[in-house]
Amino acid sequence: MIPEKWQQTLGVKLFIMVNLINLVILAVIKLASGAPVWRVRNAPLAVVGGLFLIGISLILICKQNPNWRKGTYLGADINLTVLFYLLLIDFNRISTLGFALIAIIISIVALPMAYTSRNRLVGIRIPWTYLSEENWHRTNVLAGRLFGISGPLLVAMGKMSTDSFLNAFVTIIVLVVILTVGYSYRLSKKLI
Repeated sequence: MIPEKWQQTLGVKLFIMVNLINLVILAVIKLASGAPVWRVRNAPLAVVGGLFLIGISLILICKQNPNWRKGTYLGADINLTVLFYLLLIDFNRISTLGFALIAIIISIVALPMAYTSRNRLVGIRIPWTYLSEENWHRTNVLAGRLFGISGPLLVAMGKMSTDSFLNAFVTIIVLVVILTVGYSYRLSKKLI
């Protein structure tokens, strides 16, 4: 999701620091509230905190081996997604926990899409993406970005009623699929 030329810049380090500061502040607020920490209502914040730790681990482990550069990029993308969640969401106002976890799962599934090579299991698998490696890569990068952004947007809409949330969920997923398939088709016509 983050362009490769930005991966080694100070910006990645800065948003990792912003994520760490935000997570520490949210954890201190939860601890200071006096409520039990291990409540189910704290699950979205715990999942986002876990994502942050996974992203940091990937960056630190993969930085040691130059052959694992994609892992470093994936770690930076995970931290970018964590930043979106921390900026868009007031974790105290999530009304339906299930909706928040569904949206977070969408983001988790979308993150590695940009880094997969052509296969028959993971990624956008339509006839046009199998025509060329470039089409596969560019289509999956776009899909990963769109699905990655749709997760925090869905959680930000978590105060909606169940029917409204489901309508927004289906609309966003359908739009992302239409945009991705249309992009892949158009790209295949350019590449042929």
